Amino acid sequence: MKRLVLILSAAITFAALLALLLPSKLKTATAEEVEMQKSTGIDFVDANGVARINISANSPDPFVNGKRYKRDMPVAGITLRDSKGNEAGGMGMLGNGQTRVIALDYSAREAIFLWADDDSTNPSAGLAVNEKLKPAEDIPERSRRRIALQVENDLPTLTFLGKDGKPRIVIGLDSLDNPIIQITGKDGKTRNLAE
Repeated sequence: MKRLVLILSAAITFAALLALLLPSKLKTATAEEVEMQKSTGIDFVDANGVARINISANSPDPFVNGKRYKRDMPVAGITLRDSKGNEAGGMGMLGNGQTRVIALDYSAREAIFLWADDDSTNPSAGLAVNEKLKPAEDIPERSRRRIALQVENDLPTLTFLGKDGKPRIVIGLDSLDNPIIQITGKDGKTRNLAE
């Protein structure tokens, strides 16, 4: 019992000394030190020094196969890169402040693109699947969209697009919840199948 009292007394004395001494060793960060910890972006690199993940308030323009391409608009978010530093996808907020995006890329262009746009006059959300162009083709300004699933102004549609980028099959609902099924042939004639 005496031994237990002695151990407890020593522990309490040690804790009291720590409580008195420790605060004098800690200091509050100054406003300048806090400001220095802020950053507009950071790269996370792999063992070879290749930037694999970028988190940024203004994401850098995409680097693809040794060439840098201009973004359509500023993006704040997370960019994923492959082992060669090529952009491979990401997620973020577009510079307009209302569009959120997630993208997964082929080796040279977007493959799958999800978005949600809070535009007050034309709100929309959707999923687009783009075709993978042949490597010999130049990277177009926009990938060729082949499938789009979206809700725009509360109207849902599923659209299949031809290689020319024009809608070939559109399935959806109109503003009265009536079904829409439209098929457009290569001749440009559209047939409504839900009438």
